[in-house]
Amino acid sequence: MRAQLPANLSDQVILWSGQGDDLGEVLEPCSRMLRARGRNLLLQTELRCLEALHGEWQSLLEGLRRQRLEGLVRRTQWLVAAGVFTAPLPSVDLLVLAVANGLMLKEMAELWSCPWQMQQLREAATELTKAALALGITEWTSQALLSAMRLEGTTWLVGGTLQALSAAYLTRVVAHAMADVLALSSGVAEMDLQALKQQAPLLVARAAEAERLDWKGFLQQGQAWLLSQPGAGVRTAD
Repeated sequence: MRAQLPANLSDQVILWSGQGDDLGEVLEPCSRMLRARGRNLLLQTELRCLEALHGEWQSLLEGLRRQRLEGLVRRTQWLVAAGVFTAPLPSVDLLVLAVANGLMLKEMAELWSCPWQMQQLREAATELTKAALALGITEWTSQALLSAMRLEGTTWLVGGTLQALSAAYLTRVVAHAMADVLALSSGVAEMDLQALKQQAPLLVARAAEAERLDWKGFLQQGQAWLLSQPGAGVRTAD
């Protein structure tokens, strides 16, 4: 038994024959340890309990933040989509400016109690958007939309709608990654831009993978959004 225990615990094993008469003598080393270190042990136990409670509260708080974020992202992504739908962008790279233009960033910072200045928030969003473009998020979105149009017989995914929905989905992925950045940076006063540049591809990849799980829901939202646009008709082939 001692051989299997860590060094700091092997000398604390109490061997007892099972006879009640010698129990007091066997427990004497334990009694001495408690007299010498009892207070510290209680403080350490209290600290572990507080750390566990803090972790539980942080997990609950993060869950509430993500719930609030969902409504914020849904509102913002369709604002971006509406802008692209009414005035299509000549290049998807310009979406970097659209996403990082302060839309939702201020509210997200307040949600995570982040002290960063707006310029820092925009820089972070810009890096994440660049990483998303480099990873081909918009290309994947366009292909997925075209596949949906062919497989489901939908005829509403045409013209500016494709670019508008690509912009909305890009906004959604970047917002998810930005939320991860803010969660990981909780309590950090200044943003480390170099570290963010290194982490951005992984954060965006994880965010994109998470968002793909609800791709069908996104398409349903997109169709409902298009119906709400003045002069936009939505037709579904029989």
